[in-house]
Amino acid sequence: MRIFSILTLLLLCLHCEAQQTFTDYIQSRGSRRGRVTLTQDAAIANLVNGAKAKRDVSVNDIIDEYGGESTSVHHSTQRIKMNGYRIQVYSGGNSRTSKREAEGAGYRARGILAGESVYTNFMSPRWVCRVGDYRSYEEAYRALTELKGAGFRDAVIVKSKVQVPVD
Repeated sequence: MRIFSILTLLLLCLHCEAQQTFTDYIQSRGSRRGRVTLTQDAAIANLVNGAKAKRDVSVNDIIDEYGGESTSVHHSTQRIKMNGYRIQVYSGGNSRTSKREAEGAGYRARGILAGESVYTNFMSPRWVCRVGDYRSYEEAYRALTELKGAGFRDAVIVKSKVQVPVD
């Protein structure tokens, strides 16, 4: 029994040392198996085998969390994505009219808060327009009072993923 345990442990150690990646395993030729040849980018192999692919991400690659396009001012500084706050200035229906109203609210808000990012997105089932990228609730509240004073009575602060400059 002792010899059997030692042999099992030895075989297990040999197996652990000879581990293959998934793509290597697929391509290896065994008995009664066909041959598979993979032609792929190294990034895909890293993704399949569990290693993280390294990729440079620029500011232009960052999109809004809901996939919408930002109609913001182009930022020349590097920005990161984090949890923060935005001000929702419009929420409508799913019609073309609602889309135009959301875009119009964004243009008016940009006129009041010059330099702030404006995000007009379709979040099923409605069009929404959100303004700003604020790290803290207090920053967002200051901008909210400015917007409410200019006529955005229904504007509210919402939690969101925001794009802020790297300090």
